Amino acid sequence: MKRQTIRILLFPILVVFLAGCASQQGMRTSSGTGRGADDGFDTPMSYSPKAMEYVIEAAYHESIGDYVTAVHKYNQALLHDSTSISLFQAIAENYNRLGEYDSAKIVLQRGLRIRPDDRVLLGFLGDLQLELGEQDEALRTFERLIDLDPANADAWHSLASIYVRKGMQEEAIEAYNKILKLEGPDLDVYIRLATLYTIADSLAEAIDVYSRMEDLRPGDHQIPFTIGGLYLELGDSLKADSTFARAVEKEPEEPRNWGIRIRLAAVQGDSTKALRLLHQALERMPEEPEILELASNIYSRYDQLEKAEEALRKSLEIDSTNVNAYINLGFLYHDRNMWDKAEEVYREGLKLDSLNAGLLNNFAYMLSEAGDPSKYKEALEMVNLALELDEDRSSYLDTKGWLLYQMGRYVEAMGFLERAAELDPGNPEILDHLGELYYQMGQHEMARERWLQAIAAGGDEEQIKTKLDRMDP
Repeated sequence: MKRQTIRILLFPILVVFLAGCASQQGMRTSSGTGRGADDGFDTPMSYSPKAMEYVIEAAYHESIGDYVTAVHKYNQALLHDSTSISLFQAIAENYNRLGEYDSAKIVLQRGLRIRPDDRVLLGFLGDLQLELGEQDEALRTFERLIDLDPANADAWHSLASIYVRKGMQEEAIEAYNKILKLEGPDLDVYIRLATLYTIADSLAEAIDVYSRMEDLRPGDHQIPFTIGGLYLELGDSLKADSTFARAVEKEPEEPRNWGIRIRLAAVQGDSTKALRLLHQALERMPEEPEILELASNIYSRYDQLEKAEEALRKSLEIDSTNVNAYINLGFLYHDRNMWDKAEEVYREGLKLDSLNAGLLNNFAYMLSEAGDPSKYKEALEMVNLALELDEDRSSYLDTKGWLLYQMGRYVEAMGFLERAAELDPGNPEILDHLGELYYQMGQHEMARERWLQAIAAGGDEEQIKTKLDRMDP
């Protein structure tokens, strides 16, 4: 622990000067009160003549970095001025520089027995206790220091840090608010306070703090972006969108700022706004892969499939190593039952990253849907590799179960599909697959139950009802 002090630079010069004065005027013996309860410092003039000799020698050794000798000399001075608080502080400081924190702590405790309310020694002791991992002891020390000096901002900083480490969120929030009152606006304190409010689910208070941060850094687009996210958590999509718009204004070249507004409009069902914002983003950043991939998703959502394909093709022209673009393009072809094109794209992606679990899974699932039994074995090998990479991913388990179903291996398929449903119980596609499996195994009531669950979870009601109808007499 490094404790900055100007003592090293000024004290040697000061004591030499005062020693000269003392030789002419005589030395005043320390009364044990020194700088008093208010400031906690004994002036060099308060040392006895013999103590002053050792102090001068100690200060010299301290100034050249010989802290071991300095400790020895200060201890000798202490033999002649046993109640001098500044000597206890000096010895502790040199032990601290030597990394002998336990020794420094013991010396400070000795000094505090003489003057229990010395604020400097209390602050130093609290720092050492923190360095030694003694959080409870440090907490008591700094709380005592605050009782003595409620306006001590350094002590409040230390207390806030301890409260955070101990999970005392309310106390930490109170401490940081006190610091702001004492020191005024501070970006670092705002960040810590806003984080604490967010963790405590006090989102309105967090928004208020972030808003004050924005006043300090009006050009920072990340702050309104964060505020917008908090408004979303509060369910206020209008305020969220207007705040995200502010982020776009501050940094229009940041894809993330545009992306969140476009996705939000799409989720709200405002296709006109989503497409308008998308076109504005594309006009500003026509070759930004992130925006092009988002364009593909938005165009696909609104059945503008040719535009979706064009966006992904352009993305790959700009960056042919973008595996995500291959995954998205392959899925686009898969969704349109363009099996050959989907396979071609997926194989190109695998050339770039043969161990991409998502790509392996999507490719395997596409082959299971394409209905070519000659490729089921290869598909099974791919999904097995994906599961080796991520054994508890429900979508991978579903793919393997569905493949085994297509291969007529129903008993094996059941284990994987049921495990997938267990991990992701609200997934309509997995429930639909389970319904198909149970139906083929003659377990019609279980099939009906799963299909009804799939409809309730948002599955294709018209398609699933067709399956239910075939079970009715």
